[in-house]
Amino acid sequence: MKLILESTDLAMLMEKSALLESRGIPTHLDNVPHVGAVPSHLYVILDEHLEDARALLENADHPVRNPVYPDDLEALAERRREIAREDTEAYLPQLLAGFFLCVAAAAVVRWLSVPQG
Repeated sequence: MKLILESTDLAMLMEKSALLESRGIPTHLDNVPHVGAVPSHLYVILDEHLEDARALLENADHPVRNPVYPDDLEALAERRREIAREDTEAYLPQLLAGFFLCVAAAAVVRWLSVPQG
């Protein structure tokens, strides 16, 4: 899997992903829930499609050398599920740390708001 684009413009990335996939280049878009300042990343799933993907983004008429056919989609769907699980596992510690920091901050604010004396 190779990174092809990085941007905070999620709509543009989704458009590029749809173009690539319509031409037989399967993609993966990560960080979808993080709209705004956190960039999202568009990957081509098969490394062999990287050059064709770059060329296709420059020229919509570029012929893809080895497009993926419908028979191959089930194997690619399983790979996408694996990638999604890996992404979830990678972000879980950060999510938990953020949750605990919020709980601690709320406890401190509550403690400071109680009159002393």
